[in-house]
Amino acid sequence: MLFAHDHCFDNVKFLDNQPEYTFHRINGINTFVDYVESLATEWTNEIG
Repeated sequence: MLFAHDHCFDNVKFLDNQPEYTFHRINGINTFVDYVESLATEWTNEIG
């Protein structure tokens, strides 16, 4: 789950029964490990 009240992400979807632009699910992220690995990959791409 991601709290992002002001975002421009393409890889998220709104959670049901939540106000728009508040809580989201990140596509392909199901566990905390998935989230950490995803962030690590993004940072590796940025600094590489």
